[in-house]
Amino acid sequence: MESKTIRWLGETLVGMGAGAAITGFSTLYLLAGDATPRMVLLSVTLFVVSIICFVCSYVCAIREVWQ
Repeated sequence: MESKTIRWLGETLVGMGAGAAITGFSTLYLLAGDATPRMVLLSVTLFVVSIICFVCSYVCAIREVWQ
């Protein structure tokens, strides 16, 4: 593997890890029984950000593989 490929794969894993962490935190907010509307809004926002992280990571990985 080229060093460029290894760098892109590393960045992809970091992006996916960040997305997973954000998803976990937002899930914990939603599972809290006393979630206020502000907490629900925050958790939904974090979930959307995590989806964006996942999508960007996969797109970067796919673009790198197909080059």
